[in-house]
Amino acid sequence: MTFARGLISKKIIDTLIDYVSSIPDKPFGDFNIGLLDSFHEYSEGLADYAESKIINPCFHYIEDIIKNSNDLIEAEDDSEIYNSNNLNSVEELIYTLDYYSSNYRIKNIINSYAEAARRCSLFAYNIVDDDDLALELINWADSLPAYGSIKETISKDKQVLQDRLANNLLEVQIEPIIDCLKSDISSLDDAKNRINMFEHMLQKIPVESEHYVGISSACVKKLLNYVIDSFNQTMEMFSDDKDINSLKYKAKKCEEIIASLIYFTMDYDTQQFFNKTSRDISKEKNDIDSIAEKVSSNELTTTSESSGGFITGSLYSLSEHTGINLAFLRIVFVLGTWMTGFWAGIILYVVLAFIVPKKQ
Repeated sequence: MTFARGLISKKIIDTLIDYVSSIPDKPFGDFNIGLLDSFHEYSEGLADYAESKIINPCFHYIEDIIKNSNDLIEAEDDSEIYNSNNLNSVEELIYTLDYYSSNYRIKNIINSYAEAARRCSLFAYNIVDDDDLALELINWADSLPAYGSIKETISKDKQVLQDRLANNLLEVQIEPIIDCLKSDISSLDDAKNRINMFEHMLQKIPVESEHYVGISSACVKKLLNYVIDSFNQTMEMFSDDKDINSLKYKAKKCEEIIASLIYFTMDYDTQQFFNKTSRDISKEKNDIDSIAEKVSSNELTTTSESSGGFITGSLYSLSEHTGINLAFLRIVFVLGTWMTGFWAGIILYVVLAFIVPKKQ
């Protein structure tokens, strides 16, 4: 009789499930999962029977979807990857089953589903080579219910993918700057344009990036080294052409370029290099401005009368025409005057003032 009652109870369960399934509005869902709560008062055996009758069709359906997705991946078929290999068609069912996740079988199917979503992300990254899709799929997989090691693996893969994509993006952002750093600067005007170029390209790199300070410092060093070389070349040219106005103009441009670099982020060594170069160039420019002012007022080449004597640029003119260092001539003159007596030196100086032509 007990056996007969069991059969009758199972028949009642089958009839109830069939009836609910025939209702057009599906009050307990497409797979009648909502009915599971109706069998809590049944004996363990009958409750398990009702659960299997309701859940097994769900499992079979989900397993078919997972198998289809895995088959597409194995065949490297990307025809459905942008639709998550149709895995998203059962996403709502997965969330519904997760409500009853105390059942180990339900946990297993949920984990299998999440793992299939993770594999889609790997496929998108490694085979399809679509970084955005890969990130979208791994974020989706991470949002799905999952348990144990599967959940940990998905979270780990998400972090790894995010790091790789961040590095890839950084490489794309850095590449133009690297190319610009490798190319030669052709002029001070070009150096000034490079400042604007570097600033624009650096804006695309996150300031919090561990590479930002190093890249910005490299830009500063590139420009400082060019300014120093350019300034030295200008000084060498001046020793030949004696064009004080050209020297003054280029010194000013060098100072302006260095001043523009103050807004760049620099590491400690680059900051020290910048500070020293800025001080040195500014000092040189001030000296050049002072010399240019004296030249413009003829202080270095004119003879003026003062206290009844001559104060002339004779030694300067003699240095210009003979190539002998001016400081050396001055030392020799002072020593000679001291050793031969005051008037002998004065007479020689006056004679030189009249016979040595002045530089115009």
